[in-house]
Amino acid sequence: MRSKDLHILTSGNALFSSDTRFGPQHTPGSDAWTLRLDNARKTDSGKYECQVNTEPKMMYAVQLSVRDPDKPEGYDEPHSQQTRISYESTAPVAAIMGPREQRVASGSTITMRCVILSPYQTRPIRGVQWLRDNKLLTFQAARGGINVETERGAARTVSELTLAAVTPNDVGKYSCRPTEGRTDTVMLIVEPGERTEAMQRDAGYVSSGCDVSHWAGLLLPFTWFLILARNSQTFLQ
Repeated sequence: MRSKDLHILTSGNALFSSDTRFGPQHTPGSDAWTLRLDNARKTDSGKYECQVNTEPKMMYAVQLSVRDPDKPEGYDEPHSQQTRISYESTAPVAAIMGPREQRVASGSTITMRCVILSPYQTRPIRGVQWLRDNKLLTFQAARGGINVETERGAARTVSELTLAAVTPNDVGKYSCRPTEGRTDTVMLIVEPGERTEAMQRDAGYVSSGCDVSHWAGLLLPFTWFLILARNSQTFLQ
């Protein structure tokens, strides 16, 4: 949608404008939707919005600046750069807790926790999306065992992604993406389950070797034997 006149340019793959310089671009199965503009004019400058008709509605705005062709390239860059810096310094920021490479044994369950801080907003963010290798996890329903729980606040949102019974097929880059703001990404590595079982066996061996109560049980009768032997010797003397 073009903000200055609230004109809907495209909807899905359909063009809703008589201006054929505009057009939608979308690859089937992709999460990316592109608005194309040919032969851009200075009058095309302004804000354009990408909207999703959810409740509440989700919206992402982009400011387009078309420079005068008679001006040198980069003439309006300071203004654009200032706008970008201002957005980056106030936009919500996502952070997935833990290391950048998260390792888990095959067959186990993992929960990734994403904290999104938005101190410059007076309302909760519109939503959070979880992706694997840049594809929405909600579109990977055939896998099953995926659960997302999100608690939204005015300045802080927490979203948790749980994957049950992970397999090597779950290896990839997992991203937590607020509908507005900066995304964070971690790498999930699934290791063979036998390695974890071996570690548990080794830990059990060490534990049994250092069992204080076990040795105390053996030493106690020996202590009493020494005491009785000394008393007997004293009596005989």
